[in-house]
Amino acid sequence: MQFVSNGPDIPDALLQAHEEDRAVFFCGAGISYPAGLPDFKGLVDEIYRRLHTTRTQLEDEAYKREQFDITLDLLERRIPGQRIAVRKALAEVLKPKLRRRGATDTHAALLQLARGRNEKLRLVTTNFDRIFEHVARRSKQTHHAFPAPTLPIPKASRWNGLVYLHGLLPSKPDEDESALQRLVVTSGDFGLAYLTERWAARFVSELFRNYVVCFVGYSINDPVLRYMMDALAADRMLGETTPQAYALGDYDSGEEMTQSIAWKSKGVEPILYEVYPGKNGHSALHQTLKLWGETHRDGVLGKEQIVAKYALARPSESTRQDDFVGRVLWALSDKSGLPAKRFAKLNPAPPIEWLTAFSENRFQYSDWDTVMRYIAHWLTRHLNDPELIFWLAKNGSRLHDELARSIESALDHFDNLNREGKSDELNEIRANSPNAIPDERMRLLWRLLLRGRVKFFRGDFGLSLWVDHLKRDGLTASLRMKLREFLSPMIALRRPFRWPDELAKPDPPEDLRQIVDWELVLAADHVRSVIGDRTDEHWRAALPVLLDDLRQLLLDALDLRRELGGADDRNDGSFLNLPSIEPHWQNRGFHDWVILIELLRDAWQVVQENDPARATRIAEGWFELPYPTFKRLAFFAASQDGCIDSAQWSDWLLSDACWWLWSEETQREVLRLLALQGHRLSSSSQGTLEAAILDGPPRPHVSRKS
Repeated sequence: MQFVSNGPDIPDALLQAHEEDRAVFFCGAGISYPAGLPDFKGLVDEIYRRLHTTRTQLEDEAYKREQFDITLDLLERRIPGQRIAVRKALAEVLKPKLRRRGATDTHAALLQLARGRNEKLRLVTTNFDRIFEHVARRSKQTHHAFPAPTLPIPKASRWNGLVYLHGLLPSKPDEDESALQRLVVTSGDFGLAYLTERWAARFVSELFRNYVVCFVGYSINDPVLRYMMDALAADRMLGETTPQAYALGDYDSGEEMTQSIAWKSKGVEPILYEVYPGKNGHSALHQTLKLWGETHRDGVLGKEQIVAKYALARPSESTRQDDFVGRVLWALSDKSGLPAKRFAKLNPAPPIEWLTAFSENRFQYSDWDTVMRYIAHWLTRHLNDPELIFWLAKNGSRLHDELARSIESALDHFDNLNREGKSDELNEIRANSPNAIPDERMRLLWRLLLRGRVKFFRGDFGLSLWVDHLKRDGLTASLRMKLREFLSPMIALRRPFRWPDELAKPDPPEDLRQIVDWELVLAADHVRSVIGDRTDEHWRAALPVLLDDLRQLLLDALDLRRELGGADDRNDGSFLNLPSIEPHWQNRGFHDWVILIELLRDAWQVVQENDPARATRIAEGWFELPYPTFKRLAFFAASQDGCIDSAQWSDWLLSDACWWLWSEETQREVLRLLALQGHRLSSSSQGTLEAAILDGPPRPHVSRKS
């Protein structure tokens, strides 16, 4: 996450390690720039200036290769006073300008970040200056200082303090030359610390084994960094495994990829930020550490402040340069749940667009922890927004039980307030959460979702296995029940297409299909392609047994359409999805749910072959059921020889003011019936039917067609 605009994007893994007191900051010269102190190159230049000398040819060659440790080693060998003279000059150069604005802010932030929840301090620096000591004294912080070579063992149980890995300048350099002598400055010093005596190398190796290390204030070519990484590389060659190391590093415009590759080649994951020309080129780093430190110092309260600052903004406004979404997600991931509670109860309610952000992998939470309980509460403040249902249908394999209970509870609460006439409370809810209280259409959708009637697309291929079991074992009771699950009718939801002029209308849409585009589907996927062939002996044996189940499944499907306003006793639209009950080339099979009609038809045909009397009773029962689909099936059955008496089906056509004679829903089956069985009508039935045809359709039909 980014703490500041255009700042480094701190990886979630590092943030988490820091939260768990597993991260250690490793500080270089860059953190002291605001106090006017130089980098290694600047330090060398100033030492030469103060000693009133210039570089020899050999020293200059090392200097140009940026081997500043070798440069100083050569200088110490030739300068009068040799080693101590160079060290005293170094001490003069490293006197910070503590009165500068922001001179010590970064040090203060790092001291805050390095102090864990148990108040133990774990911080490492290769700097010699005493700025950390100054900041700690000013803020009345007490800590142990470990100047090289007296280093602690970097383990949680044995380390509490600030490690000066390359030594610490004495408070009075003129009176403590021994401390100056112990500073690791030259190539000879580095050789002792990392190669010969290896006390620095052992510390670094142990540190990297036990902690997630984050380098701060180093450049990619820093000689100090090179020695440390060489020591680490040696351990890795021996098979040592270490946690991921990070480095906060800078890059110039257009060089981000180059710098990233260079850092990774050293086995370090870079956290880069762009530097801009001017005095404050590294302000993004220093501001990041400052805000990170303050947030860490404030604990949960600091994270709540992040939530309060950004939660009402729309996540789409977040950019790579100012990733406030990352800040909020990091804050909400706090296991205490308090930042999530602040988010959930904020007034007005944070916008539903945050759902997209919560879908990102960087949002850390357990299966159903305190954080998720508060997020669920926030979701219940958007129950009148169809975007929430779209998101749930798209992202879930099923609705979590806890979330379902939260939604049910909220709906019950709203109902109780309405029933008890508590208009003041309802108005307050609407004022703070305009989309909290669902209207009747949204209540219907929530009812379907909570009852498991909304399909979550998950690529279930269990039906293929069911067919294999049918062929192997025949139709068992368990297979029969499983098939009912696979063929259970459900609703698929999509965002509706709306024309631009419709979107511009200020009034809310009135029709359900203007809110959601719904489609009747089956629980299993690709049903037609899996059970399209039903001609083998196993299916023919199973279909008659399944007939009652198939009838009920089809009735459930049409009831579901009715609930959504897509069907009634006279209209259900089945003829649009399945133009013909009997097999026909116009039955394209674009809609899986109509296979329930075809399966019921096939089951009936097998029954008719073996038990014509039962088949007749079944067909007569179909006509008594609501919905045109069952009327179509009844007319199809009547068109088969010897099934339904002509007087019976003639009465069907004349019933309900001849509605089914003229209905477009049953037109195909009625015409086929007349063509195939019309010659069997008695003269009286024929006369009555012809008279009805000559009278024309009743007025409701004329009105519908006009």
